[in-house]
Amino acid sequence: MLNNNAPLQIHQLQGLGVVVEDIRRSMAEFSRFFGIEEWQLRRLVTGREFSITTAAGAPIEATLLWATGGTRNLKFTLIQPVSGNTIFRAFLDKRGSGVQDITTHVLSAAEYDVAIGKLARDGIKPLQTMRFGDALDLHYLDTVTQLGTLVNVLVPRRPSGETLQGILVDEVVRFNWPPVAERLDIQKPFHVCVLTQNRRLSVQEGFRRIFGIESWFEFDNESGVTSSGGTYMGKPANSRFRLACGRRENFSVEVVEMMFGDNVYQDMLDSKGEGIHHVMTTICDPSHVKSVQKALEPFGYTIVQDGAAGPIYYGYLAAQGRIADLAVEVLCPLADNWMEGFGEEFWAILKGPDY
Repeated sequence: MLNNNAPLQIHQLQGLGVVVEDIRRSMAEFSRFFGIEEWQLRRLVTGREFSITTAAGAPIEATLLWATGGTRNLKFTLIQPVSGNTIFRAFLDKRGSGVQDITTHVLSAAEYDVAIGKLARDGIKPLQTMRFGDALDLHYLDTVTQLGTLVNVLVPRRPSGETLQGILVDEVVRFNWPPVAERLDIQKPFHVCVLTQNRRLSVQEGFRRIFGIESWFEFDNESGVTSSGGTYMGKPANSRFRLACGRRENFSVEVVEMMFGDNVYQDMLDSKGEGIHHVMTTICDPSHVKSVQKALEPFGYTIVQDGAAGPIYYGYLAAQGRIADLAVEVLCPLADNWMEGFGEEFWAILKGPDY
């Protein structure tokens, strides 16, 4: 049953906001991995049809490099802070490159006013607002305490404003990479993963309360108990992490809590802290994963962690310092009857409405 009292009744992921050190290098890396063919690159300077204000409404002088691109179902905004005391500079200084926010809603101004009034009761307010002339407002909501990540809400101020139509594009950057057979088949964002430190349940409750996500399954992944054949950096691993995966319509989130052992989740907690760890994009045959890994090995990518939960293989493709340290999860069937035994609700949450 849908929770229609949630302040932000979510139905899909609009995109991921990624803060980077070098936007041109990052465009090339994201294009190679995800098969993105084109980016729109803008140099945004406050005072030139563009402004930034703090939560208190104080103006910020800043310059940003801003690139938008993506696949059919997975959109990215890459942001390189050049100058100014913005949330992007603060994120980069504290954590390094990474996914800073999830873009979740396109709302009218009236809808946004209603939502922000409800969110204020939860202590949530805009952390920073960006205005693109008379086209679009971007409101970055301070939801880290409740959700483990920032939420970005788009409020168009004219038709097609959410696409930045009419805002000068300084450069269209194009790439021509090999076909799908030589890279991962990016199907859709099955889920985004929020990594937490000892607060999986409270973050899960935040997604229930704020986004209205009521359908969940939970899994306690422990080597040799509920999972088998686990490896970490290519070597057998003994670890445990607990997860809750929830869905509302076409949006799904996985909330992970690290328990013990050598694990990519512990690596991120040690080096960056909580936040978006990975996006699951692909369900495929194991042979596809092997061919993709072989093709990406010269660029430093590998399966950094994997294992099996019954007849389901899971693995994370990543490379330190590339694609902003975002990991990409794949699932593979290990038996013909791999969907048996988990139940309809499990698959509806994992795969979505069209499973």
